[in-house]
Formats: sequence, C-alpha cells, structure tokens
Amino acid sequence: MRKLILLAVVVAAGALRFSPAYAETVAVIANQENELSDIPAQELTQIYQGIKTHWKDGSNIFVINRSVDSKPRQLFYRKALGTEPAREFYLIGTPVPFKSLIQKTDLSTKRLVSRTPNAIGYIDLHELDSTVKVLSVSGLHPEDKGYLLGD
Repeated sequence: MRKLILLAVVVAAGALRFSPAYAETVAVIANQENELSDIPAQELTQIYQGIKTHWKDGSNIFVINRSVDSKPRQLFYRKALGTEPAREFYLIGTPVPFKSLIQKTDLSTKRLVSRTPNAIGYIDLHELDSTVKVLSVSGLHPEDKGYLLGD
C-alpha cells in the first residue's frame, strides 16, 4: 500500500512539473459582426494599453480582459504586451487607469464577446467555438508557426 501511495505522489509531482504555467496558445476573438479579420500586433497592444480606443468606424472598442491569475492573461501580457499580467496601464497624459472588463473564464469571455458588437477579447485556443470570430494577428492564425500568442 505504501508503495502504491508513493507511486501516486511521484506521478502527480511529475505531472505538475511538466504542466505549463500558462496557456499554450491564446486566440484573439471578436464579435461575429466585427468586420475585422486580422489585427496588427501593434494595434492589439495599443488596444490593451488603452492607447487605441476606437475602431476604424469610430465606435468604441469594448476591451475584455482576463483575471490577473489566469493562464491566458499570463501568456497574453507576456507575449503581446511584453509585461507582467498585473501591470496597469494609464490613459495617455492622465493619472487615470485604463479599465477593461475582467472575466474569470474563457466561457464568460466568449459569451460577452458574442453578445457585444464592438468587443475584443482573448481565450485559450482550445476553447474556441462558432459563437465568436477568431482574429489573425499580423496575418498569422493561432495554428500557424510564429503566431505571436503561441508558445
């Protein structure tokens, strides 16, 4: 019995050791009605830093973010923004922090994006479905080699 318990502990420790600390690939998503199909990496960064706040048609961008401790946010902030997930951004020339709507799960993010015409968000690639539109980033899709938000 002791050997069986020891084996279970060793297997569990090995699984933890090789589990990534963040999502493997994050997909940028938008509402199905959004005309955008590709977003340049620089524009994506500017949106999440609060620098770019309007789509080309003049409508406000509804920015959906993930909670600081989520794996998708860890990867997104590291790769797209080049910073830590707890970093706050401020509106240009002001002490006012840029605010995005925080969602705890991929499912809640998808639901909100699917119901909000001007929304943009990001989720784990494995959680994609037909309720949202996947945006390529600088011409690359999440499955492509060299995709910005892949690992």
